[in-house]
Amino acid sequence: DKNSCHEIWCKDDVSIRFCNQNENEGRTLPLRNILDSVLVLMHDCVAVYKGETVAGGFVDHPDKWSVVVQVDDQC
Repeated sequence: DKNSCHEIWCKDDVSIRFCNQNENEGRTLPLRNILDSVLVLMHDCVAVYKGETVAGGFVDHPDKWSVVVQVDDQC
């Protein structure tokens, strides 16, 4: 869908979403591209929060798509 996000994972208080930021056309991406972004976040966006090591964040790609990994209490 144009300019929208789709949840691809929701488990153990973690949400992973793929977002298409293109306002003109819908798109899909190979799962490998999305997983590569998740791996970058898990490796490069690590912090200690309340004594626990956590990772997550937002990877924004220049060709108008992104991946979001974050805590989600509804998962």
